[in-house]
Amino acid sequence: MMKFPRWIKSTIKWVLFLLVALVSLYVLGCAWYSWSTAREWVKLKGELEARGEKFSLVELLFPPIPDEANFFASPLFKEGGTSLAGKSEAYKTFPLIKEMDTHAVITKVPDDIKPTDSKGFHNLEYEIVQRGLRTKENKDQPAAEIILTAFDKRRDLWELLYKAAEKPGSYFPFEYEKLGDLIAYENGVIELTWLLSLRASANMMLHKPKEAARDVLLIFRLSDAIAAQPLVVTQYVRIACLRIAISNIREGMERHVWTTDELKDIEGQLADKNLIKSLAVSLRGERGFSNQGFSSIFEYKGPWGKVLKGFHLFPAESFLRMNMTSSSRLFQNVIDQLETGSRGINAMNISFPKVPEKYPKAGERLHLLTSVAIPPFKSIITAFAETQAEIDMTRIACVLERYRIALGNYPQSLNQLVPKYIEKLPNDVANAKPYRYRLDAPDKFTLWSVGFDGVDDNAAHPNDIEKGDWVWGHF
Repeated sequence: MMKFPRWIKSTIKWVLFLLVALVSLYVLGCAWYSWSTAREWVKLKGELEARGEKFSLVELLFPPIPDEANFFASPLFKEGGTSLAGKSEAYKTFPLIKEMDTHAVITKVPDDIKPTDSKGFHNLEYEIVQRGLRTKENKDQPAAEIILTAFDKRRDLWELLYKAAEKPGSYFPFEYEKLGDLIAYENGVIELTWLLSLRASANMMLHKPKEAARDVLLIFRLSDAIAAQPLVVTQYVRIACLRIAISNIREGMERHVWTTDELKDIEGQLADKNLIKSLAVSLRGERGFSNQGFSSIFEYKGPWGKVLKGFHLFPAESFLRMNMTSSSRLFQNVIDQLETGSRGINAMNISFPKVPEKYPKAGERLHLLTSVAIPPFKSIITAFAETQAEIDMTRIACVLERYRIALGNYPQSLNQLVPKYIEKLPNDVANAKPYRYRLDAPDKFTLWSVGFDGVDDNAAHPNDIEKGDWVWGHF
């Protein structure tokens, strides 16, 4: 039997001892890491749940509502009378959209005919040429009349949509795992909004304010129908709908077709639009969606779960839990700033952290998934704040137009509107102070917000969303 020198035996013993010690330290370290991350998560979750916060997307979803009360239960939002079956392009088969054939370019439009006019409103001639509606028989007929004739061919479907809009609730009948269904409904809402906007423009051209206002109010109903969906992407669709409606409202003011009654109805609808509140709800939904993703990895579902399941030497579940804690803390930080933004929503009052501040830079690598999970807060908040300012200023513009109709000119100051024309003026979403107003001529005014930088530039640089003022009519 071979004998080893004493120094070799001693070395082997020390190596084994060191290996056992290192393994023990690693196991203890993993145990501490697992315990500390679990404690941090339980602590944060407990603190926020005590405040009424919810951490899963399912908890944030409102329950399904009966078809008789559901706007989206209408056959107008079905594909051949059945569900959408996960088809993101299925909105093209919604009866109204299919009938209007919004995507077909039947005739090439000459280069000198543009989609919009110099003020950004619909160019109806472009629309009828694109859709092949301009023929030899109607070559001398106004484009607005041709547009309305095309809509009247399926008046029955449009009346069904107005009837569906009378239902008090709205709920997308789909599972959130099937995002294709969500996209289909949202695209359908955008397409219907565009068609309603087109018809509203045609009605305004023919001096039919009551009919135009009906179309604009239905756009508001479409935007409200998706307002409670707790995802940022859905709120962006809502913003798109509201911007289209506001363009129609501004067009009506430019053409001076609105009457006092229509302006009151429109202003009343604008008064209850709170995008900052909706943004906070959607950020909670994004957090729930993110946590749902982390939890699915805990359960070793999908390819990443299989990789982590096989990587036993690293405490993967603790790593994921730590990222879930840090991302949830970041979401809550932004939500709290939005909901307590008594100084306004601007770059000086809102902080936009990219990694958890409580961790040193040396630990940033451990929060890699947090950086992936959190959305681009700054760009999202800027877009929502700007659109809220546009809503507020459009509301004020409606009141100013009522003043002009009554007295023949616009007021010297916004204070002249209170309380006869409006009980209380909305404050600038950017700094929580009154919106800026300047009377340029008896029939012309400038209305603006100080913008996301919080600095009043006297209505300068309206096209710079982050550094310029937000000027009504220049969005």
